[in-house]
Amino acid sequence: MINLRRIHLIFSWLRTQLIYRWFFKKIGLSSVIFGPLIAPNNLHNVLIGNNVRILPGARIELNPSFKNNNLPIVEIRDNANIGQKFFLSASENIFIGKNILFSDNVALITDTHIHNKNSDPINSGYEGKEIILRDFTTIYRNSTIMGGSTMNEHSVLGANSILKESIKRNAFLLAILHL
Repeated sequence: MINLRRIHLIFSWLRTQLIYRWFFKKIGLSSVIFGPLIAPNNLHNVLIGNNVRILPGARIELNPSFKNNNLPIVEIRDNANIGQKFFLSASENIFIGKNILFSDNVALITDTHIHNKNSDPINSGYEGKEIILRDFTTIYRNSTIMGGSTMNEHSVLGANSILKESIKRNAFLLAILHL
């Protein structure tokens, strides 16, 4: 009997290693990108470790830094599982440690608009800050991690959350909606 899942895995691995490999600075031999990867610009500063799985619909954007006009470095270490419709927009460096779980629709965004009282919101400018996700962290669906954030080891970001600062080691952060 033909195992369609196995065929899809083999096809995705071949596409990753034979095609996507040339666009990244490094991609581990056991890593797989499933489905189309949306990457409108240069990925030569993206390093992907071993056994990284990126599910369909991921979008990775690298933009020149507002500080020095250099492209940022994005490092994804070993054993990361990145869910569907993952979004990464970086003007500053992003470090993703080992054994990280990203659920679906997670966004990492290093830059934000600068909002000043009585200023024009369109032309107010931007600022960028790095993002650090240490080993063994989990980010659940529909969450956004903003520049300047650090998730320390064994921390969890609950579903529908926005992180703009640091989470301590072994901590669990959950967004609570008040209706």
